[in-house]
Amino acid sequence: MSFLTNFQSYVVRRSILEEERQEERQRVAFLNDNSKIPKNDPALFRPTKVRVLRAFFVRGERVEPGQVVEIERHLAESLASVGKCEIVE
Repeated sequence: MSFLTNFQSYVVRRSILEEERQEERQRVAFLNDNSKIPKNDPALFRPTKVRVLRAFFVRGERVEPGQVVEIERHLAESLASVGKCEIVE
């Protein structure tokens, strides 16, 4: 290889490394800016009573149809959407 070819490949590698460093700086800046990170609504984790229509497991225990159990709101809505329970409160 000639000197010029070596120099060109060096310049290309260096520019790639500089681009990678810049991308990493942007990622770190994004993570340090907490205002951009989406936050879950606390209401999704509020305990909600449901009446079981079809059996499913809660905290490793099977719940039978007809029982009323308390689970988190996001789980209650998901199970209600597939017909496994109905939200009581």
